[in-house]
Amino acid sequence: MIQRIQTLFLIVAAICFTLLLFLPVKEINVDGQLKTINALSAFNKDFGYTITYSIVSGFILLGMATSIASIFSYKQRYLQIRLCTVIIVLALVSVMLLNLTASVEFYGSFENIPLVANIILVLPILFAYLAVVFIKKDIKLIKSADRLR
Repeated sequence: MIQRIQTLFLIVAAICFTLLLFLPVKEINVDGQLKTINALSAFNKDFGYTITYSIVSGFILLGMATSIASIFSYKQRYLQIRLCTVIIVLALVSVMLLNLTASVEFYGSFENIPLVANIILVLPILFAYLAVVFIKKDIKLIKSADRLR
């Protein structure tokens, strides 16, 4: 399980999703006060604009759970490819929700998404795609070995 390179890619994707829960994903400047929001602040009652972050944190938690489930389904390669596709879709939806939605509609507010958050949002997409490539190589290798028998 660990000796396969796609397992390492999926572990890194799960770590990226975990980091997204704790790193700031948006900085909002409202009337000169800077507020940083992470994905877990969706469950905090201090903010009145948390519906986007609760959806994003749900997608991040689903992506993390799907990454872990894909790691442990190493014997079922076609299921593992489908789970990697789900990881890619969840990460893409998270990227779109964070980058394309406005959280605050106050006059004089400014939103900023830190560069680190954007990079870590894109990394699970890359690593899930690389895992799919190497899973397909495994399938091809197994089929060629079966042909020789």
